[in-house]
Amino acid sequence: MGVYRAAIVTENGQNLIAQALANEKPLIFTSAKTSSYSYPVGTNVPALTGLQDVVQSVMPFDSKVLGGNVAQVSVRFDNDGVDQTYRIETIGLYAKIEGGTETLFSVTQATTPDEMPVQSDVSPSAYIYNIQHTVQNASQITLTVNPAGTATVQDIMDIESPEFDDSGTVEGISSFPSFLETMKSKMNFFQFFRNLKAGLQFVLHAGQIVNNCVTDNSSLPLSAAQGKVLKDLYTQLYSDLNTTNNNLSKAAIKSDLFSSVYITNPNTCTVPFSLVNGWHHAITNVPDAAKGKYSILLSIWENGASDTGILTSNYMQVLITERGGGIFTRMYINSAWSDWA
Repeated sequence: MGVYRAAIVTENGQNLIAQALANEKPLIFTSAKTSSYSYPVGTNVPALTGLQDVVQSVMPFDSKVLGGNVAQVSVRFDNDGVDQTYRIETIGLYAKIEGGTETLFSVTQATTPDEMPVQSDVSPSAYIYNIQHTVQNASQITLTVNPAGTATVQDIMDIESPEFDDSGTVEGISSFPSFLETMKSKMNFFQFFRNLKAGLQFVLHAGQIVNNCVTDNSSLPLSAAQGKVLKDLYTQLYSDLNTTNNNLSKAAIKSDLFSSVYITNPNTCTVPFSLVNGWHHAITNVPDAAKGKYSILLSIWENGASDTGILTSNYMQVLITERGGGIFTRMYINSAWSDWA
């Protein structure tokens, strides 16, 4: 925001004040003008009757007396119609006595001028200045502004039914965070609504919530109800997995079914499947036909898996001998072996 010196009332402005007091006529502020010209130090500002290098002219929208001796006039300049950026170096306020002619009333000079940008539909800009003048007996003067510069009923209706770019597309707004970055204090009223519509496109609403697990749209959120469904499925899967693990722990594994090496004594075999080495010098408890040959030994316990491997339980053995040696069976009943047959 720019910095400006106190307003200087011109000689013509002093004459207007005197006329207003003497004739008891209203002092009407008719216009305000900006200038890009910076008056050099030493300029006789009170003697000025007009501004050099005027760029914009508007009508004041308010005037009032503050504290009995300060006349304040409010003006607003925006960049509507501005085709070249310029610095607001000087502001001239014009006034007249009722029935008189307009004259330069006061001059306000910048120490740090505001810069007025070119017109933009994307980012309209405006500056409001409350120009104050110390005027003796200001409370005895009737201050008015041109009615054309004040808010009309139509202006209020325009705010109640604002017209703005409602395309939903705003340059620079491509996500919700970028929309939030545009939300600034004192931003333009119509720009606010334009940006709001563009930003709301990046806000999820209830109608976008998906209540199923079959959509493939990665931009939509899943409902809390479906979250519970997934949690229940996970819980059931975990329970089923535990059951499977328990069942597997009870099932026979490779080392429980097969002997790790060949055996030479079927009486000591504790697994269902084994290989008998009839060539071994220590071979025993096999029929003579199995000696000098390899045989497959099947051991089947009477009470199934619960007794498998228990040598004191009842069980049956089947010996299948190679090269036509034959198939032999025998039983272990009541702690005694029957003969191979």
